Amino acid sequence: MDHYRRILEETKDLDISLVIPNAGYYKTGRQDHLPVEVIEQMLDVNIYHVGAVTKLFYQRLLDRTLQKPGIHSGIVTVSSIASCHPVAFGAIYHATKAWVSYMNEGLQLEVQRADMPWSKMVDVMCLKPGITVSNMPPAHVRHLATPTDVVVRGAINNLGQYSETYGYWLHEF
Repeated sequence: MDHYRRILEETKDLDISLVIPNAGYYKTGRQDHLPVEVIEQMLDVNIYHVGAVTKLFYQRLLDRTLQKPGIHSGIVTVSSIASCHPVAFGAIYHATKAWVSYMNEGLQLEVQRADMPWSKMVDVMCLKPGITVSNMPPAHVRHLATPTDVVVRGAINNLGQYSETYGYWLHEF
């Protein structure tokens, strides 16, 4: 947790309006064949660190909207289309991304409470892209991957309009 405190300290003078907790670690295999250390890494990277970054900046974004009336802030958590479709040999990864999606839904409900002064000023959205260009997709499917900038542009265009997006229209199918 010290590295998170350091991040907060080093960014304390910055006017941060958008936080995008994004982490992904993916290993496939039968659960009885995956080393427990691999499962632990997936849980740590995909759940703990996404939750920690969201928590650390959440209050700061709420405070920002109170200090600057009329100015929006946002949180875009990055889940995956995998959160909607569990598959054999990928159950742990898919479950971690489902956790991100559910955390985001709960956060949206908190932020949207009508009796809170920031209810319309902090946008919370979950990005659930399909296969995107990165080092994660296996080599045999990389040719199907959507360029990262296309997904990011789609997500930014949807921020403030939708509670979730796939970032690219083809990922919705």
